[in-house]
Amino acid sequence: MDERLRTVTSRSIQPQLWRGNGTDQTMIAGEGFNPVPVSEDAFWVSSVPSGSTTGGLRMRSLRLNSSSECASIAADEFPSKCPGQFPFHTDYTGNGISIRVCVPDGKDGKPWGATRDRQDIEEEMYLDARLASDAGDVMLDNDIQNFTIRCVGRSTMGYFELGNLYNQEQPSGLLAQWLDPDETDDFDDYFAESPLTRDSNYDRPGTASSPSGPLQMAAEVLFALALNGDEDFGQPVQRPKAANGGH
Repeated sequence: MDERLRTVTSRSIQPQLWRGNGTDQTMIAGEGFNPVPVSEDAFWVSSVPSGSTTGGLRMRSLRLNSSSECASIAADEFPSKCPGQFPFHTDYTGNGISIRVCVPDGKDGKPWGATRDRQDIEEEMYLDARLASDAGDVMLDNDIQNFTIRCVGRSTMGYFELGNLYNQEQPSGLLAQWLDPDETDDFDDYFAESPLTRDSNYDRPGTASSPSGPLQMAAEVLFALALNGDEDFGQPVQRPKAANGGH
């Protein structure tokens, strides 16, 4: 991670980074990591590569998106003791500058719960930077000012539906809840309101409630052929019929 953060550029390919503007492009020409106004849901990361679709299957994938904002605060608002059970605190002094960092642990080391539903967390970071006692005349002449800031990071984790024939190959938004059993039954079902079969009366194979139809019968025949070869029970019946001219 440290190596990637130090070497990333505006031309770096980020295959796991999704965009919320209807395109699967990670970055377009001339675009960089400059601070520009973007919506909170402009980017998110997932274990599935950006733009992936699942064809006739309906599947979901985990996603995570974060945003942050910083504001100046008074120096005495920097925590005297970084709070929480597992806070991160460090400091550095050198080259004429002194820096302190505090990241409180507001979740006792367990920010995420064991659930598939949407989760939102908020994290803080305090940063204090000021001229050290060994600051040289060059730094003093450059009018460098001390500052203290507080940054708030907001992260959201949950699931979304990948693009497929059911949703016109467009990924869904973040799902507030993991689907209940009735909704889950519709997933991995190519024939549920598919654009290719919406006007057809094909049955949905593999469901106990589906009556036997032409598609299900064809699937059963293919399954029998796969198990028994072309010498299965159907062949002896068909061959005499063909030999007698179909009578």
